[in-house]
Amino acid sequence: MIQYLKQVGVFLKDEYLTDLDAGKAFELLTGYSQNTLRQDLGKFYQFENKENLKRLHQTFSQVIHLIEAQQK
Repeated sequence: MIQYLKQVGVFLKDEYLTDLDAGKAFELLTGYSQNTLRQDLGKFYQFENKENLKRLHQTFSQVIHLIEAQQK
């Protein structure tokens, strides 16, 4: 997920946002340890499978739906 957010400009480029910093941010958002998250950031490709991508798409679709509902 972080890779996609970086690609669309939600997160700063690598020279401004280290994996450690991203781990700290996601620790606050998720409650998972920053060390666990930081270590997993480098392995994002291992989680890029059809089922996980489908779930990620569903999650973002729900967020988009909530945003669109607020605009009405």
